[in-house]
Amino acid sequence: SMPGVLQHTRDSLRKAAAEAARVGVGGIMIFGIPQHKDATGSGATDPDGVLNVAVRDVVSEVGSDVAVMGDLCLDEFTDHGHCGVLDARGRVDNDATLDILGRVAVTHAEAGADIVDVNCGCPAKKVVGRGAGSSLLRDLPHLAVILREMRRRLSIPLTIKIRTGWDDNSIVAVEVGKLAEDCGVEAIAI
Repeated sequence: SMPGVLQHTRDSLRKAAAEAARVGVGGIMIFGIPQHKDATGSGATDPDGVLNVAVRDVVSEVGSDVAVMGDLCLDEFTDHGHCGVLDARGRVDNDATLDILGRVAVTHAEAGADIVDVNCGCPAKKVVGRGAGSSLLRDLPHLAVILREMRRRLSIPLTIKIRTGWDDNSIVAVEVGKLAEDCGVEAIAI
């Protein structure tokens, strides 16, 4: 593992969040690793699941001093390790995944998250090979469907992370920025 990277207990996470607030960190994104994983990542929508409990713990520890967001992804919750629900051929089932991610986003908001972030920047081969992460930069109509659905379901700010483009020959950051604005996204990280 990388130096300084570790998995927190509930107590150590609260202490780390309090320290982050004390030194002026403006936001924290929380990732959770459940003990049980399944094909649909059901632990991500469980209000008492590891990530939603962690969001509640951090929010109760730091209040409004630090913006809190949970990771809007299924990879850490699925037994196959991909960011979405897979169909019988092993490809991401976009409709089923969109519904589950929408429920995950709402669950984060109900747990007290200040922001929900859609990651459109992950270049990992297992992610882009299944139509997620930065591969969404090659399919802007599909990205628009995702962003509109998240915006429809949420009353808290929606943000996205992107790369400048899929590769050096397909720079789409400006197009994605316009699309995100049209879909009601409040901020973009490039």
